[in-house]
Amino acid sequence: MRLSLPFLLLMLAGCATAPPPQRLPVDLSTNAAGELKLGMGKMSVNYRGGERYEFGCDLGRYGACGGWGKWSFIGVTVGDGANVFDATRQHPLEDALVLERRTRMVAEMLWPELSIRYVRNIDQSDWCYLKISLESSTAVMKVAELQYFAGPDASPAPGRESWVAMRDGERNAGTWQELNLLKKRQPPIIVPPEEYGFVWHLRNDPVNETRGAKFVFLPEEAEAKVEYGAIKLTPRKGVKEIHCAIGHFVGEPYRQALKSFNAGEAQRVLATLRDPATWRVDYDSSQDLKLLAELDALRRNPALDAPFAKANYDALRAGYDQAAARGDARALCKLGREINKFRDELLVDQMRLLLEGKP
Repeated sequence: MRLSLPFLLLMLAGCATAPPPQRLPVDLSTNAAGELKLGMGKMSVNYRGGERYEFGCDLGRYGACGGWGKWSFIGVTVGDGANVFDATRQHPLEDALVLERRTRMVAEMLWPELSIRYVRNIDQSDWCYLKISLESSTAVMKVAELQYFAGPDASPAPGRESWVAMRDGERNAGTWQELNLLKKRQPPIIVPPEEYGFVWHLRNDPVNETRGAKFVFLPEEAEAKVEYGAIKLTPRKGVKEIHCAIGHFVGEPYRQALKSFNAGEAQRVLATLRDPATWRVDYDSSQDLKLLAELDALRRNPALDAPFAKANYDALRAGYDQAAARGDARALCKLGREINKFRDELLVDQMRLLLEGKP
């Protein structure tokens, strides 16, 4: 017996009940051209593979290119045997997942050898915590590079000089003109081992000195140096993952931003980086479980044996239960996505049959 249209709509549309209101807006979408956008409140990450590669971050953006890397945000050089490559630029992105979306947001981007986890807290809208991890047991992380550009590039020095301020003083990282027109690069700024963060700013630019970046990392995990436009983190021996935090300031003189940074903000961010709870994921399976209960009820109707068999629903259902038992948030997220896809396809298929008048 074929199910009636009102019954199917009631059962299946009821599965699509909207989740509870999110306190931190999150959006993950891919357009027809395969360009991915991950929106996380005031921050977004965009990715496009292929010849027109782009991996950009929109956090504290100003002017044409001021802010965290607009075109090539993070690059990670990895060695695997005799092969050395940039895991984010040379290999395609495999997946992107939103693992948590409550009073904080947790998302991951996955490459064959690498994952990048993003954590955004509702009470720290100026910061994003990052965990850059190797996914391959045979690979070695050589350098992780994060790009930041301090403001518009058209004016000569000293207005466009990029400065890095730490607790022991400020250092000049140079200008775009020196690097690209004069082919002159300032010596790298080596971050002393006792330092764990800094503020990046334009101290001689009266227009943009109220905008800049903040950065905190774990010195026990990596050595850090700064060049114009880039932070380079070299993992210490045996380190397979790097934890760091990127931030920004806007609307306050850089000296005030630096004062707040050194007066306690940097230490709080550092403590968050070191807290294991920051990186644990509390995957909310309530909507998945509601949908599974509705599908389980439909599964008992012989009229729907064919679409359930085609989707291999029983294996999908068992896989979800197994992932839940071992607390595998990444697997739960992927399986939940497949379950939602099947629900949508089932609804469309049954509506089509009814509209065609087929028994």
